[in-house]
Amino acid sequence: MPRPRASTENQLLALEFAQMVTTKEGASSRSFIARHGASGPFGALSRCVPAVVRRGGEYTANRKAISEAEMLRALEKSGSFERFRNRKAVRISEDPTGAGMCMFRGRRWRNPDVAADLAALEEGHRRLQERHAAYSLCCKWDVLIDTLRSINAEWSKRWTEMNQNDGVQEFSAISSSMADLKNLVHNTSLPNVSQCLLPPMKIPHEQDSESKKHLQNTDSVPKDQNPSSEVQCVQDKCDSFTSHIARHSSISDEDQSKTSILTLCRLAEIFLPSS
Repeated sequence: MPRPRASTENQLLALEFAQMVTTKEGASSRSFIARHGASGPFGALSRCVPAVVRRGGEYTANRKAISEAEMLRALEKSGSFERFRNRKAVRISEDPTGAGMCMFRGRRWRNPDVAADLAALEEGHRRLQERHAAYSLCCKWDVLIDTLRSINAEWSKRWTEMNQNDGVQEFSAISSSMADLKNLVHNTSLPNVSQCLLPPMKIPHEQDSESKKHLQNTDSVPKDQNPSSEVQCVQDKCDSFTSHIARHSSISDEDQSKTSILTLCRLAEIFLPSS
């Protein structure tokens, strides 16, 4: 007996259903939906039209029903659903929603509580009822709306958790970079660092004359000390640090950050005081 295989009718229904309950979204931090799990397209189809889906390990009399793998292939082949790996998420075995790390980029779930989305859902629901008998028999309007409200609530909570975890990891990474930078600066000749990495800077009025002389006098460095390697080491760390900050903040000009080595040192002193 041949393996069960989704009919063309059910593949088309699955695609049109996914396009109805989700919509394109511009590039933003929230413009993605789950690919797997209860909050994924197959999970939504299973709740609304259970007669046309085939789950692994479950018996179904309908050998033309569609499996999750078949539905995902149909969605990706259509070009409307782009797969990507979200590194903020956890593995599917650790995710209570079953979403895992694979997502669909540039899509969001339609929200029945938003007027424009509700109007689009009404039109899409009516069209699917006319085109697909299985949908017309199984999916009532109230079921569709309840399913989408549930998924929106579940996905909003999961998205918040992912970004909270990302914030903790980001703070840890920045703190580590600060600590490394502080250690390098403490072991490096500051007069040479300031001369090599910074543009001419005005000494604050509060500094005493001895401090001014120390910062401005480059001849005070012992001749047997080679500052070039130390300065290069700090420069490399500064490059790494500022690139890290630029990727995760609103800083768009890395060169501007690279000229602020003393500011970073002072931040390190504030956030990571010596024990």
